[in-house]
Amino acid sequence: MTCFEPLSKEDGIPLPSPTEYRAFIEALHYLSLTRPDVAFTANRLSKFMHTPTNLHWAALKRLLHYLHGTIHQGLLIKRNSPLQLHAFTDADWAGDKITYWSTTGYIVYLGSNPIS
Repeated sequence: MTCFEPLSKEDGIPLPSPTEYRAFIEALHYLSLTRPDVAFTANRLSKFMHTPTNLHWAALKRLLHYLHGTIHQGLLIKRNSPLQLHAFTDADWAGDKITYWSTTGYIVYLGSNPIS
């Protein structure tokens, strides 16, 4: 979902009522527990919860459209998986060109099941 231009808090026209935007972002954070493919985008969009704009709303709608098209995807937890722990991590050091903050991510597997 990173195919749109990077957003900043100054982009676009502020929404008259950000309540709906905030409610969708909250729901996306819960959804990202079983849909890690949207976790990064949900996190990025949550940075604009204080003053979301029409461009942030458009990016959120794009994510919702993606979710609608991939409704049958998600994590599959297998019962007979070996008890081996594997972890992977990645970072883009100072990847945000406005604040120079780094974005990191990780995934931990127990056997073939993602657990964190």
